[in-house]
Amino acid sequence: MDTGGDTNRLMYLWNEAFNGIKYANTVLSYIDQVKGLNEVIRNEYKGRAYFHRAMKYYNLVFEFGDVPLVTKIHRYALNKLPFNEKRKQILDMLIS
Repeated sequence: MDTGGDTNRLMYLWNEAFNGIKYANTVLSYIDQVKGLNEVIRNEYKGRAYFHRAMKYYNLVFEFGDVPLVTKIHRYALNKLPFNEKRKQILDMLIS
């Protein structure tokens, strides 16, 4: 069955979104452990990480609907996550 390349495009969007979420979660998990980092700079990096994670989730929920909500670093594969959060719950998290 020819999908016109849509399957590859969707997989690319999915993978890139969750890579960005992974990077944002990594920054948020470790930024407070960086010694000697100015508090203003620390907060700027946190703000950027929250923004990028929110943008990735915003794109995901409007492209796919319910998706896994990952807000911490996970050691297992994303496709093994046993849950999907409702789109409204994710959008509420983005607003807060």
